[in-house]
Parts: sequence; C-alpha cells; structure tokens
Amino acid sequence: WLRFPVGNPRAESARLLLELSYPVLDEVEVWVLGSNNRVDAHYRLGDKQSFHERVLQHRFFLIPLELPPGGERTVLLRLHTASSMQAPLTLWDERAYHEQDQHVLLAEGVFFGGMALMVLYSFFVFMALRDRLYFYYVLFGFSLLVCLAGLKGLSFQFFWPQATQWNDRVLIVTLASMMSSGGLFTIRFLRIREYMPRFFWLTLGLVVMTSLIVVLAFFMSYGQLMQPLIVIAALSCLLLLGGGVWRWRQGDRSARFYTIAWGSMLLGGVVLALNKFQLLPQNFLTENAMQMGVAAEVILLSLAIVDRINEERRQRFRAQQDILASERRAHEAQSKALVAEREANELLEH
Repeated sequence: WLRFPVGNPRAESARLLLELSYPVLDEVEVWVLGSNNRVDAHYRLGDKQSFHERVLQHRFFLIPLELPPGGERTVLLRLHTASSMQAPLTLWDERAYHEQDQHVLLAEGVFFGGMALMVLYSFFVFMALRDRLYFYYVLFGFSLLVCLAGLKGLSFQFFWPQATQWNDRVLIVTLASMMSSGGLFTIRFLRIREYMPRFFWLTLGLVVMTSLIVVLAFFMSYGQLMQPLIVIAALSCLLLLGGGVWRWRQGDRSARFYTIAWGSMLLGGVVLALNKFQLLPQNFLTENAMQMGVAAEVILLSLAIVDRINEERRQRFRAQQDILASERRAHEAQSKALVAEREANELLEH
C-alpha cells in the first residue's frame, strides 16, 4: 500500500499524469481522494486485465490527475504481484510527458527495429545456407527481442492486448528459450563436443533444464518459476562465458568475439537482475542495462559468426592448397622417376 499527497501550487488548474513505469505488475488499484477523504476517482490496472481496460492506453500504467488552483489530492495505491515488487512513480505535467515520450518511443523503435532486422536477416541466411548455427542464433535473437519487449510493456500493447494468460508466461518462456538456444549455439559455435567433452555435457544439461522450464511455464505460476530461472540464467551466462574464455585460451580466434559478446550480456543481465531483486536502485542505467548489453552482444555474435565462416573458408583454402601442393610434389616425383627409369634403360641398351 502507498499513500501520498499531490499538490498544485500554481494559480491555474493543472492536468497531471502519475506514471507507474513497471508494466509487469499483476494488480494495481488506485484511489484519488479529495477533501474530507472523498473518493474522486477509482481505477483498476495491471497486466491481469486486458490492455484496452486501462484508463489510458499506454505501455506503462498512467493515472490522470486534475487539480484546481492551489488544490491538493491524496493518492492511495494498492499493488499486488507475483513478480518483484517495484513502484517507480513519476509525476508529470501532461503535455511534458507526451513530448518526452515521443523521444523514448523513437529510441525504442530504433532499438527493436534494428534487432528485428538483424534477426530477420539471419533467418534468410539460415534458409540459404541451412546451417544450424544460424538457426540457433535466430532463435536466441528472437527470444531476446520478445523478452525485452515484454519487460517494456510493448508486446502486451501491440501484439497480444487481450491475451493476459500468455502475457503472464511470456517472460519465463522467452528467458528460458534464450538460455536453451544460447547453449545450443555455444555447443556448435565453439565446437565444444570436440575440444571440451566435459564442458559439453554441462552445457547439454543446461539446454535440457531450460527447455523443461519452457514446458513448465504453461503449468506453473510466474512466482514459482521466475526467481529460480533468474538464478539459472545468471549461472548459465557464467558457464557459457567460461567456455568462451577457455576456447580463446586454446587459440580459437572466433572465441574472442563470443567471449566479449556474452560478457556484455552478462553484465547487463546481472545489473537488471540485481535491480529486480531490489539490490540496485532503479534508474535509466539499471533499467536499460539489458538493452545495452543485448545490443552489444547481438552485433558481436554476428561478427563472430562471420569470422567463423571466414576462418573455415581459410582452412578449406589452405587444405586445398596443401592438396594441390601434395599432388604437385607427387607429380614431380613421378616425373623424376620416369626420367630416372628412361636413363637407366638407355644405360642398359648401351
């Protein structure tokens, strides 16, 4: 429960917006109290309700307030959720909020649009090459995209505004899918089955465990799965990062990009997780750390795949050159043998 006063010291009426910028809260009930604690307005919000039931159609929870000159209202909030309990509240002038929100939407559009283009491009590359490495990368990138859109409230607003049950599970499904596809990507990209057999079984266990969580997400509640999943995801990132470091030390050139990519995401994910566990304050950096880390990771993994393909081409080219050189040496040896045989025959004739 939260209770606080909101005043208007100006000589004219004020149209304000109270922003609650944590869109995964299950239930939000709001009372606006006037003089003598009379209820002037009452709102029910939360992601357990369809998006169109909100008083203002927005990805965050917005509460309109109208205050007369020199007036004051008391706002009473009741919050209930299975996720982490956060209530980042900001009081805005209505016009100022809509102006700044345009800049935020532009930045979000650039980020998610760029991510979607990279995932789509990688999908077409997979269709052309039929290389499973690209399929795992596409699945990983798509899961990341949907997970971040869910955390920002964008997917509920634009893609499934009526599907409250699915919206309640989508974060668990996509986060577990990220870890599962990331493990499969690592197995193939770093070729750990060939070079690190013990690490291969650890990574395969991670893939099986997170795949099981994807299935359990449709039968168990958000609260039962999310906190264990965050711990598993953090440990998984450390495990996959350790595999990249080990392959880098073994001399795998492409593992450098891979290691830096996972390190970027791990840093962003840890900051976000600590924020959700309320161990770090909520601010622009902690709220957007995951997006920054993800952007760096997706770009670096793309570079890593390109580098891997180029390295394989160089290896094939060197192998072809070695084969040609061997054939040339064999041909020269055969020619010398024929010359020696001819000379021997001439000597016998004389």
